[in-house]
Amino acid sequence: MLIDMLPFIETLNKSTMPYLLVKRDGTYNKLARKLQRIMDTVTDHYYEYRQPISAHPSVELLLEHLYPFRKLNLFDHDLCLSEREELANELDGVLHEFMDKLHSPQHNKRLCNLRRDEARNTQTYRHYINDLFDMHAKLLFVRVDIHYAQSISADISLEEAITDRETYLRHVKREFPHLVGFIWRMEYGKARGYHHHLMFIFNGAKLRNDIRLGMQLGELWRSLSRQPRTYFNCNACRNKYQRWETDAIGMVTYDDTRKRQCLQDYALSYLLEHDPLLLAMMQERRNGIGRMQLPTRRGRGGRPRIHRTE
Repeated sequence: MLIDMLPFIETLNKSTMPYLLVKRDGTYNKLARKLQRIMDTVTDHYYEYRQPISAHPSVELLLEHLYPFRKLNLFDHDLCLSEREELANELDGVLHEFMDKLHSPQHNKRLCNLRRDEARNTQTYRHYINDLFDMHAKLLFVRVDIHYAQSISADISLEEAITDRETYLRHVKREFPHLVGFIWRMEYGKARGYHHHLMFIFNGAKLRNDIRLGMQLGELWRSLSRQPRTYFNCNACRNKYQRWETDAIGMVTYDDTRKRQCLQDYALSYLLEHDPLLLAMMQERRNGIGRMQLPTRRGRGGRPRIHRTE
């Protein structure tokens, strides 16, 4: 899998040249065995896409360097010792060139652009939450993670996961009239495949039972397909977050500065992190984070709000 390239790149970062070594008995070092597994991934990628592309800049760079060697087998039994040494030297030069470009200013600029996007998202979504508090004195935050059963998760494609999310969120908006906003983030993992972390935001003046809402939201996800699906209701485990002093879900009032700060520092920050594994699996940059459009603002009457101080 392409995500295996990221730990391989980390291994190269911690290694020194020569990366590949052939012992006197004709066997290779451990790094050579890891490289062969990466070469198998490169071969699979070629037959599916025919071009070295990935949304993750470092993965794409490694693909570009290894594509010309995709048919090579370091462990071909027909290779004699001198041929193995020659092949190892050639691939060692390729890896050395890759590492030079990996640490080049041009590549670092691409990585900086990813970090800049994350910082921009942070500001955008902080304004989003603050705007909702400007409309509602109390908001009920419900965190739910939705995924597929491990028996099918490896077979779910990116496009299927996106379609399933969009279908699910349409149903949520239709079936929960007091929903005022949501934020979602897609991730990829070896065990779970494509999955989503979601924060649903409800009008706290209308609803209170966040644990029950989390269960209803999770069961809705399960009900929309005959395929086995799973979910995790984070609000059912609030005791854990409270022990860590990172509790930022459940009911939050406009003037609760401490909990609103936790919301920004922990819950929101986690949702807005870029997932390098998801980037590696994508062939082009796609939105890995999204939100519900803000409701239409209406004029607010009455006295100005008074902020509570502690």
